[in-house]
Amino acid sequence: MSRAAWNGRTLGLASFVAVALVLLTAVPALAQTPGCIPTSGRIVAPHSFKGLVPRPFSGTYTDATQFVTGDGESLDDPFVQRFLAAIQSEGFVSGRSQLFNPPKRRKRRGFGGQALSTTIQLGGEAQAASEAAREYQVALSEAHWKHFSVGAIPGSVGLLQPVTRKYVAGASNVYFSDGPYSYLVGEAPRRGTGYGAVVAAAKRLYLRVHGAPVCP
Repeated sequence: MSRAAWNGRTLGLASFVAVALVLLTAVPALAQTPGCIPTSGRIVAPHSFKGLVPRPFSGTYTDATQFVTGDGESLDDPFVQRFLAAIQSEGFVSGRSQLFNPPKRRKRRGFGGQALSTTIQLGGEAQAASEAAREYQVALSEAHWKHFSVGAIPGSVGLLQPVTRKYVAGASNVYFSDGPYSYLVGEAPRRGTGYGAVVAAAKRLYLRVHGAPVCP
């Protein structure tokens, strides 16, 4: 499932379907600035979501087209086309999108929960802020979300899909930017909305990446 798909389509329990991510373009090993954090390291920690682990493992893309189609989506899809056009216009440099799914060994009937942590390096601070805001608006237009903010993350916006009689599981997303990077942290847990885990994971991620130098 790509970042585009998570924002615009996987907004309810029945829609959260795991799709394998294929590593198409890896970032080559380069001499790094001391203290810098590469794009590959700008996602949440592996155990950020109860009962979920990073699976399948995702790589870092340096090509915008491969980034938006890395899960097998077609460039003929208008939704994917809009996502690609947006990040290209914002000066796409690199990106990583990591799904979190139940461990493979765990056998469970029904939906077991899913989460996502994504980061995109763009042309600058303004472009990153624009992308975070754009994705928030796209998601907001696609389903009935409730807005919230995270005070510990300046400029962040959050969306929560409440639990209903029809669905025992909701979802929560947090969008923010820091420097030339935009970030998305989201979860659709097996039960509940995932609000607490998403906010906690987003806060920890922000504290880790805030002000960290960008690796060359």
